[in-house]
Amino acid sequence: MKKAQDFVDSGKKCAANEFEKTELLMLEAKIRAASGKWAEAKELQKNALQNINNSFSEIRIAYQNYAEYCLKNNDIAEAKKAIGILKSIDRKHPDVIDLEKRLKTR
Repeated sequence: MKKAQDFVDSGKKCAANEFEKTELLMLEAKIRAASGKWAEAKELQKNALQNINNSFSEIRIAYQNYAEYCLKNNDIAEAKKAIGILKSIDRKHPDVIDLEKRLKTR
């Protein structure tokens, strides 16, 4: 985990544009999630979502991660909002269906 965080820190120094900075935020969120730090992962992913303004695919992936981190952090209200947005993007995507099922079991 230390090496992964060092990589992110190094990347922040040379990120040239908002897309790269957003990618680094999402990577850092994944590192926190891998460490079980769901609240930190959720906040980092939320910050990344605020930067995204490109394709639906990238937006869907970012919201999927955010919903996942919210569920792991037991933030059901935020997970519900994120899953609602995901359903408006791609209701039939298998990952969206899985997240919705998991939300219903909470």
